[in-house]
Amino acid sequence: MTIEEFADFQCRPCAAVAGLVYNLEQDFPGKLRLVFRQYPLDMHKHARLAALGAEAAALQGKFWDMHKQLFLKQQEWSNAEDFRAILTSYAKEMGLDPVRFARDLEGEKTVARLKQDRERATSLDVDSTPTLFINGQVVPAEARSPDGLRAAIQKAIDGRKAP
Repeated sequence: MTIEEFADFQCRPCAAVAGLVYNLEQDFPGKLRLVFRQYPLDMHKHARLAALGAEAAALQGKFWDMHKQLFLKQQEWSNAEDFRAILTSYAKEMGLDPVRFARDLEGEKTVARLKQDRERATSLDVDSTPTLFINGQVVPAEARSPDGLRAAIQKAIDGRKAP
């Protein structure tokens, strides 16, 4: 069963959903495949750089570590003047190669990944964050509570259409 999430690291509701998703992995061990899609919003000053940072971390096998760091410390960096320095410090704390991270931050692969995710979002008519799909079916906003997501996932596991 696949959960596909379109999110912006600077979006507060996205941070809340990320926390729900982490818990769902524990509730449904071995049954969930999580796909995170970058959808940085122009209204968020640091969203694009945060997305690039997560993808640069992914190139060193640390996407989910950076994902968690960015959402957990969202208030710390959201209004920072020098977010790049904060992002680089997160990378160093995770044990990433800082030279490679800096190079990959706006490298061809990371920029291409953001473009691919945007194209995927456009193909699915995504226009806001967070937007979730379970097995290709959009999860309505009212079902983005812990109980609502669990019920939608259980329905998908049972072979019924998600709400």
